[in-house]
Amino acid sequence: MKIHIYLSFLLSVFTFNTILSQSHEKIGKAPLLELQSPESIGITFFNRLIETEDFNYSRQFFVYIGNGVAAGDINNDGLIDLFFTGMQVPNTLYLNKGNWKFEDISKKAGISDSASLSFGSTFVDIDGDGDLDLYICRFNDPNLLYINNGNGIFTEKGAEYGLNFEGKSVQAVFFDYDHDGDLDAYIGQNGYTAGGYAQVHGYADKLMINNNGIFSDISKQAGIDDDRYCLSVALGDLNNDGWTDIYVANDFEARDLLYINNKNGTFTDIAPQKLRHTSHFSMGSDIGDINNDGLADILTVDMLPPDHERRLTQMTTPSTFNPYFDSTSLTRNCLQLNCGNLNFCDIGYLAGIAETDWSWASLFADMDNDGMQDICIMNGINRDGQDMDIASYSVKKKTDKFMWLINSLPKTRLRNYVFRNKGNLQFEDISNEWGLTQKLSTNGAIYADFDNDGDLDMALNNIDSNAFLYRNMAVEQKRGNFLRIQLRGAAKNSAGIGAKIEVHYTVKGKDFIAYREAHSGRGFLSCVDPIIHVGLADATEIKKVIVYWPGSLKQIVNSVPINKLITIKQADEKYAAMIDSKPLLCTEVSASESIDYKHKENLFDDFYQQRLMPGRLSINGPAIAAADINGDAIDDLIIGGSHEIPAMCYIGNASGKFTILTQPAFEADFRYEDQGILLFDADGDGDNDCYISSGGNELAQEEMDLLQDRLYINDGKGLFAKAQGIMEIPGEQSAASCTVGADYDSDGDIDIFIGARAIPGKYPFIPKSILLRKDINGWKDITDSIAPGLSSIGLVTSALWSDVDNDNDMDLWIVGEWMSPTLFINNKGKLSISHPIKDSISGAYNSIISADIDNDGDMDYVCGNVGKNTRYKPTIEKPIELYVKDFDENGSNDVIMTYWNGGKRYPVRMRAPLYAQIPTLNRRFPNYHSYGQASFEDIFGASITDALHFTAHNYSTMWLENKGAGQFIVHELPIEMQFSPIYGLIAEDFNADGAMDIMAIGNFNGPDPEMFRYDNGLGCVLLGNGKGDFTYLPSLQSGLIVPKDGRSLIMIPIGKQNIHIIAGINSGKAQSFTIDIPNKGSVQKNKTRKSITIKLKNGKRQKREFPLGSGYYSQSPAFYILPQGATVEN
Repeated sequence: MKIHIYLSFLLSVFTFNTILSQSHEKIGKAPLLELQSPESIGITFFNRLIETEDFNYSRQFFVYIGNGVAAGDINNDGLIDLFFTGMQVPNTLYLNKGNWKFEDISKKAGISDSASLSFGSTFVDIDGDGDLDLYICRFNDPNLLYINNGNGIFTEKGAEYGLNFEGKSVQAVFFDYDHDGDLDAYIGQNGYTAGGYAQVHGYADKLMINNNGIFSDISKQAGIDDDRYCLSVALGDLNNDGWTDIYVANDFEARDLLYINNKNGTFTDIAPQKLRHTSHFSMGSDIGDINNDGLADILTVDMLPPDHERRLTQMTTPSTFNPYFDSTSLTRNCLQLNCGNLNFCDIGYLAGIAETDWSWASLFADMDNDGMQDICIMNGINRDGQDMDIASYSVKKKTDKFMWLINSLPKTRLRNYVFRNKGNLQFEDISNEWGLTQKLSTNGAIYADFDNDGDLDMALNNIDSNAFLYRNMAVEQKRGNFLRIQLRGAAKNSAGIGAKIEVHYTVKGKDFIAYREAHSGRGFLSCVDPIIHVGLADATEIKKVIVYWPGSLKQIVNSVPINKLITIKQADEKYAAMIDSKPLLCTEVSASESIDYKHKENLFDDFYQQRLMPGRLSINGPAIAAADINGDAIDDLIIGGSHEIPAMCYIGNASGKFTILTQPAFEADFRYEDQGILLFDADGDGDNDCYISSGGNELAQEEMDLLQDRLYINDGKGLFAKAQGIMEIPGEQSAASCTVGADYDSDGDIDIFIGARAIPGKYPFIPKSILLRKDINGWKDITDSIAPGLSSIGLVTSALWSDVDNDNDMDLWIVGEWMSPTLFINNKGKLSISHPIKDSISGAYNSIISADIDNDGDMDYVCGNVGKNTRYKPTIEKPIELYVKDFDENGSNDVIMTYWNGGKRYPVRMRAPLYAQIPTLNRRFPNYHSYGQASFEDIFGASITDALHFTAHNYSTMWLENKGAGQFIVHELPIEMQFSPIYGLIAEDFNADGAMDIMAIGNFNGPDPEMFRYDNGLGCVLLGNGKGDFTYLPSLQSGLIVPKDGRSLIMIPIGKQNIHIIAGINSGKAQSFTIDIPNKGSVQKNKTRKSITIKLKNGKRQKREFPLGSGYYSQSPAFYILPQGATVEN
């Protein structure tokens, strides 16, 4: 045994020295994290894994789950000790002797149990006597509870306490869920496999209530009864009600669980309602506040590689012929930003942390003491069982060949990640600079201040390697100040588990607040030290520390020193639970008090027609247009329908409630797919008629007559009849999108531009957009004669008539997919194309609106784009591109989208759908690795030279500042406007302060199968300052919550002091919000629709326009909010 231990030690030292030499070659300057050698610190734990025919990844998937590490001061000497679990090696306890020296005391402490399948471990004061006990989760063996006797000796008492649960335990967390003063337990369970992955079965987790030191299972009574594959559990107060909630990260197809504490002994899983999606193979998880807004955010990690080749060789392809892509679990890391009221937005791609390969531990921790919590993610897999080429072979029997196959699986050692929090929801991968360069297979990881110097060190449990300890040099490098807080709770919760802490501090005269929660079980199978660490940047003063103890007790500590460890003992002072504030801007109105309408979309698989197209074209609606239809001076609504569902007409009343008015003409045309809608006086009789453009990507290929636009004439009482004779609309063979109107030629009637979105079944070939002018002979297509280049301008999604150059005629903006915002300048009734923006900002725009954002008397413009929360990051140098050609000469065009990764350009789509489209590629690239290594040029070569080519350089939603003389400056809108694709857009001075504000909705559940869905938006409100700057108004203050696929967005005046906002939702119910105009502003109607200039109290002049159609498939009536003290000049 001694020889074995010595050889293990030599192997550990050799492995460490090899890894360290590799890391030193990569780091040119002193890193933040310094790796400590095992021989110098005395931690020689080596988590060896030996595979056999019965114990291997193919037989039991848990083999590579790995093991955890726990940190805590077991002897109350002020030094943090460590405990490592092993799968085939003994668990080991190390006592911190100080000065980076540790001693193995496992045998001495009485916990030297034999090797077993031990996974998670937790230090917790289970008996409330002031010292840390130890709980170990085991697989198919009873869990162990070691009670600390206070003299350095532990005694196993799992059965005595009722915690000797035997099952598939992976991790346990402890918290006072019922606020009775002691700690209860939540035990996460995984599952088992039989015959490899042919049969899998998950198990329900266990909630164990503590009754005076005896634990009993109350899972079912408490609502914990789902069979899943738990890999980690995270705790936090997610709704700020003072009670701890539970997030359970589950493996495989079992979705994650978000249990909200009902405060009555039960929990409710709200994940299906509040999490639009989660990670698919959720592994590690943590809860923390990444933006210091007092709301707890959620991090889960998965196994999506950032490298193109590994992604192509590791990941399977979703079914090409699944038209819905409605899976709510996606293979990528998720960073769920808490927006309040249990509304979450996954900003993983926006933050830059979505792709970190085969990830396990995930931790929020302020590693550089700058006041912002960074993200640490640990990676690696002992053998690469996901390699698609190797997985193509199957050997079922136990033979030498079988073990040869297992041993042939590559050992995938990957570098770990640390992402520095830059603020503004942005993170940067700084792993190399900070010292995480070693390639490992790391599972469990924790942070703790082992040397008590004021920064967070790290400990890692690695498979087939020695454990790693990193010393943090933040204090030595003078990166920032800190505060460490040790809580002393009352009753039997001695560490104050579940307490919430606010640290109020000052940096250079500016006040900041840092938020923390006291929970030890974090990351993956691991437990951090219960001492709270808060980085303070260059703080000069800590004004106060507020502790919210479990059980509605609040405590304020003043005169707190910087760069110290302080102890806060619980005092009794009642406080009201922290409840989200009442919305300050909008209040949602029920359907019964506004409009009761639900849009129903047809189920159609665009990818069956064209499997490689980048997104669906069949989920565009609904359009909404608002104007007075029945002559009562109150605005009414027309809402477009889908194929076989007619458009609907709603009549409004003075209070903002709408009732259906049946329109037989609409019902007769139920087979059309409605797109843009325009309400205007087409026949000059003083009432509003209705133009509805037709489009879609469904049956129109076989029945091109369904692309015919329609004009309906109003009888003056609100009933429409389809136009006949000279009032009929000329037919076209393109699928339309937007419909906007203006008297562009100043002849007294309205002319119409109809943007074309696509040619059904022939994406992305350019359809024909048209400009219609009405004269005594009816409607005439004048596009080519009046506006050369307009008919073939692109894949149009939105358009806007606006007086760009203040010459009193209407110019035309066009936006669309694979387009830059394009301007046609009106010169005496002729429209000529202009290029007002210096650099290409081609993107995938959905909408455009006008607003005088900087109060300089001309119109600026807001353009809704894809946003930045996507795997695709186009730039001028590295654009997203689309090539279209019949590459294999089989009579059908192939659509190839490309992106850049690691300095090379690659096809976006995975092997299976591309090979299904171009089968001949299988001969040239016969396996996953050969395809994964092939660049776009390797695959297609010179054949791309004559292909139809599109580019996108910018996916940001932005505003265009009008500088006059036909020139514009591009400004990216705040980060919150980049969460998801923007569709509906409106601009108005919502708070009546003299500056234009912006409201937006979006989301798109129809991108390519590799991206799955863009569903991260909740709606966004930006408050302007009249100088071109915007401030995001959080959802808790704006009240705007539109979590589904928002499309059209309009506003309607209700009296003098109120407006209604109505959002059209694709495949969902319309939502309505009311805004009471503050600051003594007032609503003013404009019947002429001509532009006006408002003179503000500060002397600035603000121009307003009232377009017939703007944003996305939207038309609002002509009105404006007039701030107090402002006057209208014209």
